[in-house]
Amino acid sequence: MSDDKGTWIETFTGKRVHLLAPSVDEICIEDIAHALANTCRFNGHCSQFYSVAQHSVAVCDYVLRDTNCRTAARQALMHDAVEAYIGDMVRPLKWCTELGEKFKDVSNRISVVIAERFEFGWPLPDIVRIADDVLLITEARDLLHGFDHWDLVRKDRPPLEHEILPQPPDEAERNFLDRYQQLFGTEILLAAATRSLSAMQEAAEVLDRAGVEGEARDVRDSIEDLSSAIKTMRGDL
Repeated sequence: MSDDKGTWIETFTGKRVHLLAPSVDEICIEDIAHALANTCRFNGHCSQFYSVAQHSVAVCDYVLRDTNCRTAARQALMHDAVEAYIGDMVRPLKWCTELGEKFKDVSNRISVVIAERFEFGWPLPDIVRIADDVLLITEARDLLHGFDHWDLVRKDRPPLEHEILPQPPDEAERNFLDRYQQLFGTEILLAAATRSLSAMQEAAEVLDRAGVEGEARDVRDSIEDLSSAIKTMRGDL
């Protein structure tokens, strides 16, 4: 895409992300982790700095405890990833104005690309939205002025019992990346292994056509080993 329209931003790693039409190769986890760790929740109105990265890990952990589902936990960790690129809009504007509708449209289009890049489902399941609200009222209790005047409290989903202790940005960034590796590591290996398997199968076909039986047999043995490893990895998901 041409850069002369001024619709791109430069990221922490030096990538250019075209906000109106991003591509998957413009998205990377290091940019997301760094930006979210340096972005404050509540538009900066917390009693002390509390990052979107720390919030995302907390939502992820809540979902994992509640569901024991790694798929949902991956979606939870990345539920605010788009904020790394366009920030956020406060809820009254986002949900109650025409401007908010336009913002949500851009946000959703970028979120779809992020989901494609990291291979997690979009839109998000209800449990992620529930966990997000549980963290919201917990954060209001610990970092704002309480939540008695809010309408988000559910009897079956009370705020967390433990107090939120804000982390400095570098710690929040490390924790976000650690949780990403824990949840997505197998998928990363699986994707690479699947690509290698496809290439090996094509190589075996080429060797067969060339009549190189010994080499083709060796490749097929490797294909069998890799296929077994892929099956094991899929069982770990």
